[in-house]
Amino acid sequence: MIDVNLLTEIRKSSPSADDLIDLLDRASRFWLNGGRSASDDAEIVIRLLDRADEFEAVLPGARRVIDALAREAGLYPYMLPEQPIRAEIAFEAHRVPGLDEMTFHTEQRRVFSKLLAGKNVVLSAPTSFGKTLLVDALIASKKPTNVVIVVPTIALLEERRRTLAKRFPNYQII
Repeated sequence: MIDVNLLTEIRKSSPSADDLIDLLDRASRFWLNGGRSASDDAEIVIRLLDRADEFEAVLPGARRVIDALAREAGLYPYMLPEQPIRAEIAFEAHRVPGLDEMTFHTEQRRVFSKLLAGKNVVLSAPTSFGKTLLVDALIASKKPTNVVIVVPTIALLEERRRTLAKRFPNYQII
């Protein structure tokens, strides 16, 4: 269960260095509590990441702690790339093959690995999960010879067609 007091502390305006030490300690200890979920993890870390630069200005080194929490939550796209070697290895393992400027989060990487293994996947995920990135990564992998993308509106169809034509100019897009 999410710690509402922790969320309140993250939102607190103008925290002191001592406040941040306590906050980051509590956020780190949240990981030791077995009664949390992946969505709780993500919520805490995303809220910390949102204020990471501000926290770093008050308490140098705060960003490294927040990035470590992001790594533990599997939120690799939101981490700074300059990390200790262990973090760099994890970061690189989540880089999108063929689209090197992009990085998967843990769940995207899990789905992509299944697709590359030739498994069928039915994915129902919320907006902003990164389903489009999964399709683009699959196309970039050159595994399937044909790809069919179904979108709900003509406007999205045109937008998607233009994006694909720009990203994959050597492909025939119908």
